Amino acid sequence: MSRHNVATYYGVANNLIMIPGADPVFHSFKYWTIWTGINVEARGFEENLKRIPGSAVVICNHQSVVDVVVMTRVWPPRCTVMMKESLKYIPFFNLTSIFVSYVPSLFLFSVEQNNLSLFIVLANAIFVKGFKRGQVSGTVEQCVKKMKKYNLKVKAIWIFPEGARSHNDGMLPFKKGAFNIAVRGGFPIVPIVLSNYRPFYSKSDCYFTNDGEVIAQVLNPISTKELTEEDVPELSQKVRSMMLEVYYDISKEAAEKMRRKRQQLS
Repeated sequence: MSRHNVATYYGVANNLIMIPGADPVFHSFKYWTIWTGINVEARGFEENLKRIPGSAVVICNHQSVVDVVVMTRVWPPRCTVMMKESLKYIPFFNLTSIFVSYVPSLFLFSVEQNNLSLFIVLANAIFVKGFKRGQVSGTVEQCVKKMKKYNLKVKAIWIFPEGARSHNDGMLPFKKGAFNIAVRGGFPIVPIVLSNYRPFYSKSDCYFTNDGEVIAQVLNPISTKELTEEDVPELSQKVRSMMLEVYYDISKEAAEKMRRKRQQLS
C-alpha cells in the first residue's frame, strides 16, 4: 500500500458517527481495515469482555489515531469514555451533553497533532473536571457515581492509562486514574493490548508504509473487589508489566504473520 494519510479515512468517519445512536455505524468501521490494508485479529473479546456481567473499566495501550480502526474489533457494547468538563462548552462537543439522556453510546478519540479529533457519537459522556493535583479524589468519585447511575446505559468505560500516545515501542508509564476508579467502584479491569503498528505505519509522519497485521488481545478481567486505594500503585505496575509482556509477544507474532504473507505474495 502506498503512503495514505490517516486523515483521509477519518474525515469520512467524522460525518458518519455524529449521528445519534450510531453505535452500529461505529462498529461498521471494522470493514475499513480492508480499505486500509490492515488485517486485525481479535482475541478474547467474546469471553473476556462482551459477556462480562456488570460494569467494567477497560484499559488499552495508545499508539496513534490508527487505534480508532483497530478498536472497532474489540469495542464492547454500551461503552463510553471520560471527557473534560470544559468540552461541554465547545461547539459540536456540547451537543453531547444535550443528548446525554437519550443516546445509548459514546466514542471520543484523542488529540492528533494540535487538533482535537471530532470522532464522537452522541451519548452518555462522563464529564470530569480533571486529574490535576487536588482534584483526583473528587474526579474519581464523580466518575464512579456516574458509572453506577448510568449502569443500565453504560456497561464499560474505556481509558488509555498512558495518558498520551506512545511514539516508541512499548508503553509509557501508567497513570493511576483508571485504577483508582476501578478500585473505588469495585469494577473489574479488562486490559486490551494492541500489537505494534511500526512494521506498517509511520507514527511520526502519520502514514501507512504498506499493508499490516494487528493482533488485538483482550486479557482476562482483573477483580478489584478485595483491593483498597493503597493497592493501586502495585496494581497499576502489575497490570502494565503483564500488558507489556503480551505486547511484545503479539507484536512479534503479528510481524511474523506479515512476513509470511508477503512471502506468499512474492
